[in-house]
Amino acid sequence: MSTHINKGNPDQDRVPVAVIVGAGMAGQELAFSLRQYGWAGRIVLLGEEAHLPYRRPELSKSLLAAHTDADALSLRPGAAYDSAGIALRLNTRVASIDRQRRTLRLSEGAELGYDVLVLATGGRARRLPLEVPAGVAIHYLRGFDDAALLHKQFVPGKRLLMVGGGYVGLEVAALAAAAGLRVVVAEAMPRLLARVASPELSAFVERAHRQAGIELRLGATVAALARHGGRCEARLSDGATVVADIVVGGIGMTPEVALAEAAGLAIANGIAVDALSRTSDAAIYAIGDCCDRFHDFLSRRIRLESVPNASEQARRVAAQLTGRPVPASGVPWFWSNQGEQKIQIVGVFEAGLRTVSRPGQSEGQLSVFHLAGDRIRAAECVNSPADFAQARRLISSQTSVPDHQLADAAFPLSAIQALAACT
Repeated sequence: MSTHINKGNPDQDRVPVAVIVGAGMAGQELAFSLRQYGWAGRIVLLGEEAHLPYRRPELSKSLLAAHTDADALSLRPGAAYDSAGIALRLNTRVASIDRQRRTLRLSEGAELGYDVLVLATGGRARRLPLEVPAGVAIHYLRGFDDAALLHKQFVPGKRLLMVGGGYVGLEVAALAAAAGLRVVVAEAMPRLLARVASPELSAFVERAHRQAGIELRLGATVAALARHGGRCEARLSDGATVVADIVVGGIGMTPEVALAEAAGLAIANGIAVDALSRTSDAAIYAIGDCCDRFHDFLSRRIRLESVPNASEQARRVAAQLTGRPVPASGVPWFWSNQGEQKIQIVGVFEAGLRTVSRPGQSEGQLSVFHLAGDRIRAAECVNSPADFAQARRLISSQTSVPDHQLADAAFPLSAIQALAACT
């Protein structure tokens, strides 16, 4: 049975208070969805950064390519929060949660009460497990200020060492190479994107980055760092030595669970929540990158790091809190821009699925489908937006798909659903 807090006065004397900790995509989407769905109480949105909530994915997709101020990336202008009656408090960190009193203690010592609390705390960049000598700076990309600082270092001819060959690391590497930097990527696994993508997509991406002039050191970790004049000398586990002007750590994200853990909430691979984003405390929810949720479409627990997931969870919680029907979870999807490669992924790739590759009708295109039986469970598309759109429909509808039609680039995927509807 879903829990919802009445949007009217609970005791005729005061309105309920919804406090959202985290002013990223999930947090701001929830704040506006609550108001749109009829929440008549107070809404307080707390953010640690000084900037209005902004499009975080653009940090590694466009901000590094050109100077952009924070306002240009804002999801909404400041006036929109005032118009919606949302109390946006920036530069505000929550020190602790008192669950019994339903009160937050803020870092400056003030207290803030809540009737419902939503944690949208996101995550933090995982630090390299290395001793960093004095005079050596490691850049990490998580907030606007991180990206703005790194952008200033993008000077043609400089050498950049990217530690980590995941999506964000490869986006940074591609932008740096396009800006005229000499780029080396050191990836611990034997292939790029090994934890999140199929071997077919990894191989395609590897070829593209090598053709762009990026040096890839696969199966190599950074064993030690030393200062080399005004530069950094990195000794890799494969015996190579890289002297770089800029070192960027991109080995993943750690969900921000410290606040929840200190409050005694259940923790798994993130803040543990059920299919409706409820934590182990009935008055507290968690959404976005920070939570480990039961995903009803996938029928299993998972922590998803994506804008679509954050927005979907926010709208589902808003519906629940205002007594509306909660929409079903959709198929997860993601995207990554790496130079000329526009990668779109729907579903979640898992080992053990059967793979059917569909060559592109032009160079630089690829679609890889992963099936259980005759149904697609995931698809990875490069520069193939039509295939991606059709794959989303086929996965959502669980349409039976013949392999030979998937593999035939001349056969329109839109026809598969049409044929299925006629049978």
